[in-house]
Amino acid sequence: MEKTPLSDARLEANRANAQHSTGPVTPEGRARSSSNAVKHGLTARKVHLNPEDRESYEALQDSLLAELRPHGALELQVARNIVDAYWRLSRVRSIEEIMCTLTPPEAPTADDRPFDPFGNPFRQKPEPVNPRRIARPSPDPPAPPPDPDLLDAALVFLHKSQSFANITLYEQRIYRSIRTSMEDLRRLQSDRAALEKRDMPRALNFRRERLMRNLPFNPLEDGFVFSTEEIDRHFHLLQRSKEVDLARESGFRLEEFEKRLRPKAA
Repeated sequence: MEKTPLSDARLEANRANAQHSTGPVTPEGRARSSSNAVKHGLTARKVHLNPEDRESYEALQDSLLAELRPHGALELQVARNIVDAYWRLSRVRSIEEIMCTLTPPEAPTADDRPFDPFGNPFRQKPEPVNPRRIARPSPDPPAPPPDPDLLDAALVFLHKSQSFANITLYEQRIYRSIRTSMEDLRRLQSDRAALEKRDMPRALNFRRERLMRNLPFNPLEDGFVFSTEEIDRHFHLLQRSKEVDLARESGFRLEEFEKRLRPKAA
């Protein structure tokens, strides 16, 4: 069945209607629209930082990178993923604390509840008080009133249970992300350590040979993946280790150490 072509009047009306739904026009409106997906910053690909958060984020990044000690671009990228995940985790906890301090919605009183003729127990018309009914004392002591803060927290959980379920789901995902990234970083660092243990002694000898002949040294040309700076750092650590061993053998006595370090010519 062929479609009926639109008339000129209908086409013109469609064009006019389209002009009313083009989205935000002003820069402020576009900025608000673009930030709608990162209001809580828990699921965005990139960490969303307010100006007041940047200093705290950078402090966290410096402390974690100093502890994780990434080496090379790949390890650094994985370590930054861990930093971002821990930042999101701190936001989850902050959001949970704020949610627990929110004012709970007030429950409707009996006078506010409309009468339900179908017997809904939450909307029942209160029973009239029977003056002939004699109140009997309860054998149990009256329960102490609940703590106001705990009562408010319970009401918040009751009325915002889905919100707490969602944020718990975000928290679990972040923990999984941290665990996966930590495993990746440990594997990369373990592989690097094994490679250094296997190939670094040969690289040091190649470096010494170049130094002895006063020739330039390019580790890549000799088949090594280490940079000259890495090899020199290991050379320095090897020399320091020898000096410490010599000091220990000298009983950490300076005179004896210097004698062993620079033996006099016979």
